[in-house]
Amino acid sequence: MRCHDTVFDNQAAAWSILSVQASRDRPVNTTLIVLRMNHILSFLFLAFMLTSGAYSQYAVIAHEEEFLGPRIAALTILKPIDPDFHFSQETKWTDTLILKGPIVKTPGDNNDPNKLKVQKVARAQAQIWFKSNVDCMNLVGFSYTLSNLLSQAPLRSHKLFAVRVSEVLSDPALEITKRMYCLYILQVLLEYVPSRKLDFLRTNIRSGAVSRAGLELSLTKGFDLASEAHKIRKKGMNRMDPMLFEAFQRVELLERIQMRYRQTGASQPSKTLMKLHDDLLLASCPLGELEIVSLTDNCIRHMIENDVSEEDKQTTYELMTHSFQNSDISRKTLKARIATNNATKELYDEMYKWMKTRREISLYLSLNRVDPYITNLLLPFLGTPLPTLEHYKYIFLSFEAHTQAEVKLEKHLQTIAEKRVTRLRGMQGQLQDMELETGHAHHIGEVSTIEQTTLERELEQADQEDREFDLQQYIPQRIDSSTYKKYQRFVLKILNMASPHIKGAKAYLKQSRNCSGRTPSLSIVILDPFISIGIRDQDLQFIFKNHLARAELKTDSLQI
Repeated sequence: MRCHDTVFDNQAAAWSILSVQASRDRPVNTTLIVLRMNHILSFLFLAFMLTSGAYSQYAVIAHEEEFLGPRIAALTILKPIDPDFHFSQETKWTDTLILKGPIVKTPGDNNDPNKLKVQKVARAQAQIWFKSNVDCMNLVGFSYTLSNLLSQAPLRSHKLFAVRVSEVLSDPALEITKRMYCLYILQVLLEYVPSRKLDFLRTNIRSGAVSRAGLELSLTKGFDLASEAHKIRKKGMNRMDPMLFEAFQRVELLERIQMRYRQTGASQPSKTLMKLHDDLLLASCPLGELEIVSLTDNCIRHMIENDVSEEDKQTTYELMTHSFQNSDISRKTLKARIATNNATKELYDEMYKWMKTRREISLYLSLNRVDPYITNLLLPFLGTPLPTLEHYKYIFLSFEAHTQAEVKLEKHLQTIAEKRVTRLRGMQGQLQDMELETGHAHHIGEVSTIEQTTLERELEQADQEDREFDLQQYIPQRIDSSTYKKYQRFVLKILNMASPHIKGAKAYLKQSRNCSGRTPSLSIVILDPFISIGIRDQDLQFIFKNHLARAELKTDSLQI
């Protein structure tokens, strides 16, 4: 067991003892003590907590509470995008606590609600502790919030804790099992804390804006998320419940769409698209059969209209793809429409090819340890919105620059090798002349070895410095030439496959094939005779400085 695992276990044991001692007139909960007091270190840890400045954490909580308002406002951002949408009247909150399992009561409990509350919270903590994992506890700052959950601290400490967990859940790159553990913690907490105290976690989107955590809680209601997360960690993503998978994908898609339209200067969606988005946002999980058919038909109808903007079509395409990927009913509905409408058939073919392209990229990235630089050239084809023609031009500019740099480096190294051979031959001739003149062959042999070793060391050092200088400026890090050319071929293949979906890309590739570049070296490493763009030497440093910065981007954002 790791060190911090033991610390967490001891801390849990210590605070469980405090919760039991809070009601001296009640019989000790032996089950809880057996679970928490496994060895004498639990008592030592309790003594340490009582004599240290642990209770100064309340000052930290008070300081953080001053900023809860803006933090909550930053979380509750998901809402219908139709400005004419009318929210229903706010639901009246209740203080009723819903408990899991029976509670052992004593005569004194009925007259002391605080004691009952401590027992409920301790029971909730026990569920969280044994079904979650330590990594997740560290992630949400559980190490010093645990004491507040188990003590008779004011309910505002629970609110602060829920805000922290919600902020963790707002990260779109959060790994799926950790997301499920965090949601499970909120599920349990909501059962033991009055709902009106955590109103920012509302799950009814019709009554106001919700947080990502609130929407995910709404769509995953009824799932044992801790058990599901454990199953995924043990058996892999292919064992994930399809309804749960659709729920998380839906939230991610809706959040991306809303962020896109909140950007400054973004074009406003059409009324039809607003309704499509809001219908999916307000729908329950799983989607009903009528909802799926309606969503599919409305997406098809909107996409084949002539006056639809490119932005509208792309967003509708994403909604349609979500429905198509997660529902047999949607696939059957689309195929049924193909027989009666040629425009629908063209739409189906386009969707199939695009899904095939994205699937091939995902498979390639998962089966190969691709360099981060190459990965970041491919990631835009997996995300939304779709990449533009500028991304195509950027890739061609990059590959041509790399090719020119490789040629330049090869010539540079060849020059160094020629100089080295010339200098070694000159040195050997000088040593031979010295040997003939002095006649001291043995001594001259030693001098020859020393001189040659020194010269070779100097040449190797100069060679290494020159090589590192060129590589740092022109070649992607940690990647050899043959592997890099393999990556190039795959990227260019994806450019061909995705070109029908990118405005202007198909014409750009056609024009590129009909042109002859000034530097034909790029055509060696690609499948088709694309244009080779001539680049000035003074442009190379700027280009690759940008590339190396991009190569440092993280590539663990590929989530479901």
